[in-house]
Amino acid sequence: MKFSANFPYPVLADNNDDYTKKSSFDTLIDVKQSFGQLSIEMRAVLNDRKIEQLIANNHAEYALHIECSPTSFRKVFKSKDSNISIEIPSEQLSGKIEVHTFILATDTITNYENPNLDSFYSGFPVQFEKGSILALGEAADIHISEDDLEAQNLPSIINVRRLEKGDKMTVDLVTDYILVGLPTDMYQHYAANANSRLKDTILSLVFLPVLIEVFATIREHEEEYSEYKWFQVLERIFEASNHQLHQISEGSLSVMEAAQLVLHNPLQQAFKEVEKLNRMDD
Repeated sequence: MKFSANFPYPVLADNNDDYTKKSSFDTLIDVKQSFGQLSIEMRAVLNDRKIEQLIANNHAEYALHIECSPTSFRKVFKSKDSNISIEIPSEQLSGKIEVHTFILATDTITNYENPNLDSFYSGFPVQFEKGSILALGEAADIHISEDDLEAQNLPSIINVRRLEKGDKMTVDLVTDYILVGLPTDMYQHYAANANSRLKDTILSLVFLPVLIEVFATIREHEEEYSEYKWFQVLERIFEASNHQLHQISEGSLSVMEAAQLVLHNPLQQAFKEVEKLNRMDD
């Protein structure tokens, strides 16, 4: 979605003259990809006392609009804080992503007066409806290619199977895939809940200890496993996230930290699921 600077009311923006040069709204968008997450940060600098007062009095707020047409992802993130930081799982995005920054009216604003408005508006009543754009900042297009997504595709190298014998989870790394063996009863629970509302809890129960085992093995025997596909995919995951897999063997990245980074802090998500279920039971 493209936002035009041509509005039926005054908007503070670089490419129009609704306001004098005494007012300005500047934003900076910073984008990073890290371990299957797209991190977007907006830093805004507003120089207009009247609009600052509207924000302070809860009549307006800063906003960051994210839209990805190929995946139909569309969301507006709002805050009274001039800095907004968000993280979106890369799997929800693909191709072109449009980012827009602005200041929105949170309710109807009548009889708007601002000494920095252009003289054109002198004597005219100005009103903003709820949701109107008061100031328009930087826009950016981000591109995520299929290669970027494939490089961070952890599930493609982990194969969970049912064990015919034994009552303990096993991990086999002497193969192109990380083979995870679960006893029959555990496997049935995994298969039934892996895509349920408990999916993040299941992820923590199964994948977190698996990756801890994987990274502990790499720390001690990195060269022995470097030719396997799962090792090479992990290398690409780390490189795409501005890290290096050998940081684990060097000791600059702990096994526990690496596992949590790759899984996007799974314990936090698991506890959120548990809390949500507890609220539903209440």
